[in-house]
Amino acid sequence: MEVHSDEAYYRLYGLYPAWGYYDHPPMVGWAVWLSSLFFNGNLGIRFITVLTHAATLTATWAASGIRTPDRRQTLMFFITAASCFMFQGYGFLTTPDSYLLFFTALFLYSFKKFLEKEDWSATLLLALSMTGMLYSKYHGVLVILFTIISCPGLLTKKKAWAAAAMTCALMLPHLLWQATNGFPSLRYHLADRSTGFSFPDMLGYLPTQLVVFNPVTLLIFTYIIIKHRAADQFEKTCRWLVVGFIAFFMLATLKGHVEPHWTVAASIPLILTVFRHVSGSDRLQRLTCRLTVPTIALTIVARILFLTQSCPSTWASTGNMTNTHPWQKRRGLTYR
Repeated sequence: MEVHSDEAYYRLYGLYPAWGYYDHPPMVGWAVWLSSLFFNGNLGIRFITVLTHAATLTATWAASGIRTPDRRQTLMFFITAASCFMFQGYGFLTTPDSYLLFFTALFLYSFKKFLEKEDWSATLLLALSMTGMLYSKYHGVLVILFTIISCPGLLTKKKAWAAAAMTCALMLPHLLWQATNGFPSLRYHLADRSTGFSFPDMLGYLPTQLVVFNPVTLLIFTYIIIKHRAADQFEKTCRWLVVGFIAFFMLATLKGHVEPHWTVAASIPLILTVFRHVSGSDRLQRLTCRLTVPTIALTIVARILFLTQSCPSTWASTGNMTNTHPWQKRRGLTYR
């Protein structure tokens, strides 16, 4: 599969590693630079992304808390994860969201460990995961914000404040870069890219979220939060993250256009919530398999078409995902 136009843009980040860039934090640039040390061509852009997606699945599984799974639980976990369309897509496309997903999964794992035992290992892992989220994409702030809203008791924990202090210290190089360059990212995201209110944008927001998360998986999640109380603080936080992300960007449509994938970080808590309830209910397992497996099959077919460049030409007008061409041609640059 040829490189997406956005990936070609992030390849430029990789050519010039820095502590920040105009519109994004530097994690994706560092990852592309690291990939290019091992491979040339497309794999020189995507290699670390593919490894990171495997790590994301591992961290998400660890956050589920199941230590000795049976075969059915393992199968249901992968079915639930595979059902989230955009979560799958960022397993091979190199964008800031690919790394935000990993650090969100790591954050939820470390948060679960912190809830179980407030020791320094969990505190350090919290700090590293929060730093990773913020170095990946500024939307990581929302993960932290909704976690605090769902669990205000964190504000009384000394080690939670220690994790926050360590995160701030680790973010200093990026903050200094922003200050030195006149805070370009802040100006871009808060002012320059604002397009103003558009009723079609607001009206189309929720339907696009069905594409991001899979309408079936999102429907099962909605059923769970209506019919079942959260079993513990961790599940409560996961629910807050999903609902919070979707609601926040719904409100953001009042300011301007919202890209559908901006909520993709909520895929991790969505998977964890659905998997927890599905794995403990035979009825939900049967329902999930019957409804999601066909959508997964369609996704596999679509991925094969993308990989083989066999997409119908009419798909090119339906969105950005088919905007894939040799990146050298798109950017007028020679691959180094």
